[in-house]
Amino acid sequence: MQIVESDMRAFFFTDSEQLTRDYDQMAPGLFRVAPIPHTAPKPAVPPSRNTLTITYMGHARAQKGYKHLPAIISKLRADRVANGRIRFLIQSHIHSLELPELEPVRDILESLAPDVSLTRDLQTNEEYKQMLQDSDIMLLPYNRERYFAQTSGICAEALAGGTPVVVPGGTWLARQFARATYKYQDGFGKSPPLDERAVDSGGERTDLPCRGASHIRVKAVFGDNNTAPFFQACVTQRGDGGNILAEDVAVLDRVALQYATCLLPLEEGAARLQIDIKHIAEGTTLDLQDAGATLFCEDPASPRSAVGMIYGTVESIPDCLRNMIDNYVHYRDSARVFSDEYYAQHNADSLIDALTADARV
Repeated sequence: MQIVESDMRAFFFTDSEQLTRDYDQMAPGLFRVAPIPHTAPKPAVPPSRNTLTITYMGHARAQKGYKHLPAIISKLRADRVANGRIRFLIQSHIHSLELPELEPVRDILESLAPDVSLTRDLQTNEEYKQMLQDSDIMLLPYNRERYFAQTSGICAEALAGGTPVVVPGGTWLARQFARATYKYQDGFGKSPPLDERAVDSGGERTDLPCRGASHIRVKAVFGDNNTAPFFQACVTQRGDGGNILAEDVAVLDRVALQYATCLLPLEEGAARLQIDIKHIAEGTTLDLQDAGATLFCEDPASPRSAVGMIYGTVESIPDCLRNMIDNYVHYRDSARVFSDEYYAQHNADSLIDALTADARV
C-alpha cells in the first residue's frame, strides 16, 4: 500500500448535534452535523377547517409511542372529539415483528371510527405527502431514551412545512424548536406577575403559595459545568388540606440559549406548590447560575407555548393537545413563521453544500 501525502482531510457527518458531540469525544474535529434533506417548503395557508386533523405518521412502532394512542384519544373524546373539534388520522402499518404487541392496539383504534381513521397499508410517496399536508397537528409520542439523539424525519418535515407538533422533552425532536418555545414563555403574561421567587437548585424543594394564580413559569439559567444537557422540573400542586391536585414534570433542556423554561397551568383550588429541579440521569452535575418561579393570573386557556408543545410525561399529552386545539391559530401561525428559518437550514441544497464544502486545512 502506498501512502500519499495530501492537504485534504476526511470528515464524517451525522444528522444530530448530540451524536456529533458524542463522536467528537472519540475523534475530535472529524464529525459535523448535516442538514436533513427530505423537507419541503410550507404550503399556502389552508382554508379554515371546522375540524382539526391530529396525525400520527410513520410505521406503527412501540418506540414511536403507538401503544399510547388509545389512552390519549379516550381522554379527548368527551369534549374535543365528540363536539367535532378534532379527528385523528393514524398511519397503522405494523411490522411483522411487532404484530403480537401492537395489533391489539390497532384493533382498539379501529373501533373508535369514524373519529379515528387508520391506514393499514404501506403508503406511496404521494400518499405520504398528502397525509402530511392534511395534518393540522402532528403527534409524535416517541420514546425519550431512543430519541435523545436519534432524529425524526417526520418531525423535520412537519416543522419545515409549518405544522405544529407535540413531542417529548429531552429529545432531538424538542430541541428543534425549544428556543422558540422558551422565548415565548419568557415573555408570557399580559399583566404584571403575581409573585416571583427564587427556586433552590441544590436538592431542596421550594415551597410557594399560589392561591389565585393561573400559571407557573419555572426558569433555569445554566452554568458552564453541567455534565448533562437537560434536567427536569417537578411541580406538585396541593390544595388547602395538603392533598395533591396535580404533579407535573417538565424537561429543562439547554439549547442555543443560556436558559430554559417551562410554563404549567394551575388547577382550580391550588393553594401551594412544591418545586424541585433535579437530575434526570444519575451521576450528572447540575450547575445553575439562577433558578426562579413566576406566578401569573392570566386567562387559563392562554397559549402555553409556540410552534409546538414539549411534554414531560405521556399523561400530559391530552392537556397539551387541548391547549393547541383551543389556540390553534396561534400555534399554526407561530409554526409557519418558524418554518422559514427551519427550511432554510434543512433542505437538499443545504445538504449538498455541507457535503461539498471545502475541507482543506
